[in-house]
Amino acid sequence: ISNTQWHQAPSAGTYELRGGVDYLNQVVELSETNNTFIGAQFTFAPDFTVTSVTGALNGGYFDITVHACNVGTVAGTADVYSGLWTVGAPANSGPVKSGFSVNATLAPGQCQDISNTQWHQAPSAGTYELRGGVDYLNQVVELSETNNILVGAQFTF
Repeated sequence: ISNTQWHQAPSAGTYELRGGVDYLNQVVELSETNNTFIGAQFTFAPDFTVTSVTGALNGGYFDITVHACNVGTVAGTADVYSGLWTVGAPANSGPVKSGFSVNATLAPGQCQDISNTQWHQAPSAGTYELRGGVDYLNQVVELSETNNILVGAQFTF
Protein backbone atom coordinates (compact mmCIF):
# COMPACT_ATOMS: atom_id res chain seq x y z
CA ILE A 1 0.00 0.00 0.00
CA SER A 2 1.50 3.32 -1.00
CA ASN A 3 0.30 6.85 -0.58
CA THR A 4 1.52 10.25 -1.69
CA GLN A 5 0.88 13.17 0.62
CA TRP A 6 1.94 16.78 0.46
CA HIS A 7 3.15 18.30 3.69
CA GLN A 8 4.27 21.81 4.38
CA ALA A 9 7.70 21.74 6.04
CA PRO A 10 7.25 21.48 9.81
CA SER A 11 9.04 23.53 12.40
CA ALA A 12 12.77 22.98 12.76
CA GLY A 13 13.52 19.60 14.26
CA THR A 14 13.98 15.92 13.44
CA TYR A 15 11.00 13.80 12.48
CA GLU A 16 10.59 10.14 11.65
CA LEU A 17 8.41 8.41 9.10
CA ARG A 18 6.18 5.76 10.69
CA GLY A 19 3.77 3.22 9.28
CA GLY A 20 1.59 0.64 10.90
CA VAL A 21 -1.45 -1.60 10.87
CA ASP A 22 -4.00 -2.19 13.60
CA TYR A 23 -2.32 0.54 15.66
CA LEU A 24 -5.22 0.54 18.14
CA ASN A 25 -4.84 -3.25 18.61
CA GLN A 26 -8.49 -3.92 17.75
CA VAL A 27 -7.72 -7.24 16.02
CA VAL A 28 -6.51 -10.16 18.15
CA GLU A 29 -3.16 -11.30 16.72
CA LEU A 30 -0.38 -13.72 17.62
CA SER A 31 1.85 -10.70 18.30
CA GLU A 32 0.81 -7.12 18.97
CA THR A 33 4.42 -5.94 19.05
CA ASN A 34 5.08 -5.90 15.29
CA ASN A 35 2.30 -3.59 14.11
CA THR A 36 4.39 -0.46 13.61
CA PHE A 37 7.53 0.36 11.66
CA ILE A 38 9.79 3.37 12.03
CA GLY A 39 11.42 4.35 8.75
CA ALA A 40 13.61 7.20 7.66
CA GLN A 41 14.35 10.29 9.71
CA PHE A 42 14.06 13.78 8.25
CA THR A 43 15.65 16.88 9.74
CA PHE A 44 14.25 20.31 9.03
CA ALA A 45 16.51 23.24 9.88
CA PRO A 46 18.11 26.28 8.32
CA ASP A 47 21.67 25.95 7.03
CA PHE A 48 23.47 29.24 6.63
CA THR A 49 26.51 29.58 4.43
CA VAL A 50 28.62 32.34 2.90
CA THR A 51 29.41 31.92 -0.79
CA SER A 52 31.54 35.04 -1.14
CA VAL A 53 33.00 37.88 0.88
CA THR A 54 34.53 40.78 -0.97
CA GLY A 55 36.08 44.00 0.16
CA ALA A 56 37.97 46.92 -1.17
CA LEU A 57 40.02 49.41 0.81
CA ASN A 58 39.17 52.95 -0.27
CA GLY A 59 41.24 55.35 1.81
CA GLY A 60 40.25 54.65 5.41
CA TYR A 61 37.08 52.82 4.39
CA PHE A 62 36.30 49.21 3.58
CA ASP A 63 33.46 48.46 1.19
CA ILE A 64 32.42 44.98 2.29
CA THR A 65 29.85 42.61 0.77
CA VAL A 66 28.90 39.24 2.23
CA HIS A 67 26.82 36.93 0.03
CA ALA A 68 24.87 34.86 2.58
CA CYS A 69 22.58 31.93 1.75
CA ASN A 70 20.23 29.54 3.50
CA VAL A 71 20.70 26.11 1.91
CA GLY A 72 18.55 24.49 4.59
CA THR A 73 14.96 23.31 4.62
CA VAL A 74 13.28 25.99 6.76
CA ALA A 75 13.66 29.76 7.15
CA GLY A 76 15.91 31.18 9.82
CA THR A 77 17.43 34.36 11.20
CA ALA A 78 21.10 34.73 12.02
CA ASP A 79 23.85 37.27 12.48
CA VAL A 80 25.82 38.16 9.33
CA TYR A 81 29.22 39.73 9.98
CA SER A 82 32.52 40.66 8.44
CA GLY A 83 35.86 41.96 9.62
CA LEU A 84 39.64 41.77 9.40
CA TRP A 85 41.48 38.95 11.15
CA THR A 86 45.15 38.18 11.51
CA VAL A 87 45.94 35.53 8.88
CA GLY A 88 45.47 32.09 10.41
CA ALA A 89 43.65 33.26 13.54
CA PRO A 90 41.11 30.72 14.89
CA ALA A 91 37.64 30.96 13.37
CA ASN A 92 36.01 31.72 16.71
CA SER A 93 38.48 34.46 17.69
CA GLY A 94 37.49 38.08 17.54
CA PRO A 95 38.47 40.23 14.59
CA VAL A 96 41.34 42.71 14.74
CA LYS A 97 39.02 45.23 13.11
CA SER A 98 35.34 44.46 13.06
CA GLY A 99 33.23 45.27 10.07
CA PHE A 100 29.51 45.01 10.48
CA SER A 101 27.03 42.66 12.04
CA VAL A 102 23.36 42.57 11.12
CA ASN A 103 20.54 40.08 11.50
CA ALA A 104 19.22 38.58 8.27
CA THR A 105 16.20 36.35 7.79
CA LEU A 106 16.57 33.98 4.85
CA ALA A 107 14.00 31.57 3.44
CA PRO A 108 15.13 28.12 2.25
CA GLY A 109 17.14 28.57 -0.95
CA GLN A 110 17.35 32.35 -0.55
CA CYS A 111 20.62 34.26 -0.89
CA GLN A 112 21.22 37.92 -0.12
CA ASP A 113 24.08 40.37 -0.62
CA ILE A 114 24.65 42.30 2.57
CA SER A 115 26.88 45.32 2.02
CA ASN A 116 28.31 47.96 4.24
CA THR A 117 31.01 50.61 4.25
CA GLN A 118 33.07 50.78 7.42
CA TRP A 119 35.75 53.22 8.51
CA HIS A 120 38.88 51.49 9.71
CA GLN A 121 41.91 52.95 11.33
CA ALA A 122 44.85 51.05 9.84
CA PRO A 123 45.82 48.09 12.03
CA SER A 124 49.39 47.32 13.01
CA ALA A 125 51.75 46.41 10.19
CA GLY A 126 51.07 42.91 8.93
CA THR A 127 48.86 40.81 6.68
CA TYR A 128 45.18 40.44 7.47
CA GLU A 129 42.34 38.54 5.88
CA LEU A 130 38.79 39.62 5.29
CA ARG A 131 36.25 37.15 6.65
CA GLY A 132 32.52 36.94 6.36
CA GLY A 133 30.20 34.68 8.24
CA VAL A 134 26.69 33.80 9.22
CA ASP A 135 25.87 32.49 12.70
CA TYR A 136 29.58 32.15 13.49
CA LEU A 137 28.84 31.67 17.20
CA ASN A 138 26.53 28.72 16.32
CA GLN A 139 23.52 30.17 18.09
CA VAL A 140 21.11 28.69 15.52
CA VAL A 141 20.75 24.91 15.20
CA GLU A 142 21.56 24.13 11.56
CA LEU A 143 21.90 21.14 9.27
CA SER A 144 25.66 21.84 9.19
CA GLU A 145 27.70 24.00 11.54
CA THR A 146 30.85 23.73 9.41
CA ASN A 147 30.01 26.09 6.54
CA ASN A 148 29.35 29.39 8.29
CA ILE A 149 32.64 31.25 7.70
CA LEU A 150 34.46 32.17 4.50
CA VAL A 151 37.85 33.82 4.10
CA GLY A 152 38.13 36.46 1.41
CA ALA A 153 40.93 38.72 0.24
CA GLN A 154 44.14 39.45 2.14
CA PHE A 155 45.37 42.96 2.87
CA THR A 156 48.88 43.98 3.92
CA PHE A 157 49.47 47.17 5.86
